[in-house]
Amino acid sequence: MMKRAFKRSLLFYCIFSPLTAQEPTVVWNVSHDENPRQITALFTGQLQHAVFFDSNQVVGTSDDFFLFFPEPKECDALCNTINNKSQCNMSMLETIFGIEITTPPVFNTTPMAYLEIDALGDQLPFNNTTLINRLRFRHAYFSLTWDNNLSILCGQTMHPMRLEHINGFPRVLNRNHGAPIAVPETFQPQVRITKQWEHAALMGAIISQMAELTDGPIGFSSTYLRNGIVPMMHGQFYVEYDRFRGGFGVDYKRIAPRLVTNKNIKAHEKLNSVSALVFAKIHISPIIIRTATIFAQNCTDDSLLGGYAVSHICPQTDERTYTNLRAMSSWVDISLRKKVEPGIFVGIAKNIGANKCIIQKTIDSTTNQEEDLVYGIGNNIDKVVRVAPRVYWHISSLTFGAEFEYTRAWYGTIGPKGRVVNTTPVGNFRLQLGSFYYF
Repeated sequence: MMKRAFKRSLLFYCIFSPLTAQEPTVVWNVSHDENPRQITALFTGQLQHAVFFDSNQVVGTSDDFFLFFPEPKECDALCNTINNKSQCNMSMLETIFGIEITTPPVFNTTPMAYLEIDALGDQLPFNNTTLINRLRFRHAYFSLTWDNNLSILCGQTMHPMRLEHINGFPRVLNRNHGAPIAVPETFQPQVRITKQWEHAALMGAIISQMAELTDGPIGFSSTYLRNGIVPMMHGQFYVEYDRFRGGFGVDYKRIAPRLVTNKNIKAHEKLNSVSALVFAKIHISPIIIRTATIFAQNCTDDSLLGGYAVSHICPQTDERTYTNLRAMSSWVDISLRKKVEPGIFVGIAKNIGANKCIIQKTIDSTTNQEEDLVYGIGNNIDKVVRVAPRVYWHISSLTFGAEFEYTRAWYGTIGPKGRVVNTTPVGNFRLQLGSFYYF
């Protein structure tokens, strides 16, 4: 085998300076045979300290830093409301470190790789105390971009419904990023192809699940999507002009809830779900308006209301048919981009149930135990309304923020078609303070 010379030398290292606003960059000059290459590494990230105060107990993840909605009213033997209890917490869990690597052209493309981590750990809904304070991958992908503005991305990054690629997500301080009304940071493995023109772009992606999961008979798991064989699919089209970006997207998911019935017979169960969104971002300097409306079917992996339920059970085999529990949400976020940046988020999510009757519970004939047949997030909630005014103060590499968030949820009884009736509202006030150091 021919031996090849390999030389690597560090040419340049620049330490970040808040006074000059330089970025921390490392450049290597690499020679392999007679073909020199230059590799550039750009280090990015943030140190974040957050503290919050809640007026009520809440449903959330990551020690309740990720807030969905307040807990329902629950009374003790003396008719005292148990969940009407304040709480306070602080954390550095969302401290982020990232590195962006660029190399010389490959196959006539501009290659780039990006890796980003934080310490939030896995965010399993309603099981938020055991997996936090662990390093996790947020982004871990590489992309190739051709001169004709065609690009392909492979790896883990945010779900396209998050709208990160057009900076179209809410600017809220809360870790929930607007959930369960807006799609929060949902990091999923995917292959994404994007074609851009002068004023438009078309995107297509196939997506699997890693940390954000679907609910089902064995709890939150990626098993249902894996056994459905077909990965999630997302298509999106949007236009871009000087002060406006807007478009629409469609999302498809196929799951197989079980492989075997309770009577030990091989199951052939499946459920197809289709979700859609329309979105817009308007920049009238210095005001930025972001808005989106989402129709969701079984979008628990996107932290939205809804899920699915059993609609029919074969008495001989226990084979089950499923139907989607649907939800609609709409939100608007307004910010004034200045050194002192006020803003406000307003949104509503509504449970619109199923298009057929559902079976909520059954008795497992093998164990004689009751089995819940409704899966998802907030299925006993009719609607969630949120108003969250905020203010950021930007000083060079530092940002300080304060947000007052009011979330109100209407709990009730699940009706024959999944709609929630006989509701009782519960509200929560959250005051959240945050400080950030960016590098």
